[in-house]
Amino acid sequence: MADAFTSLKTKYPDYEVWVTGHSLGGSLASLAASFIVGHGYASSNTTKLVTFGQPRTGDDTYAGAYGAQVFYRENMTSDEFAVCE
Repeated sequence: MADAFTSLKTKYPDYEVWVTGHSLGGSLASLAASFIVGHGYASSNTTKLVTFGQPRTGDDTYAGAYGAQVFYRENMTSDEFAVCE
């Protein structure tokens, strides 16, 4: 997957990288965004993370490093969007 990501990033250098997930997928998306930036696959200013509810991910050390890496992160809650019934 790293080769495919690198190939696409080379082909589309101006594109942003959006990572998203719901619940456990939100936690995995958080880890993925941190990995992408931390390993230099994309810069922190072009990597965006949006989660739809996620369990707490990592410890204090992870949270500090993560906060320095991923600048655009949103956790959507029911207060922020219309819930269809």
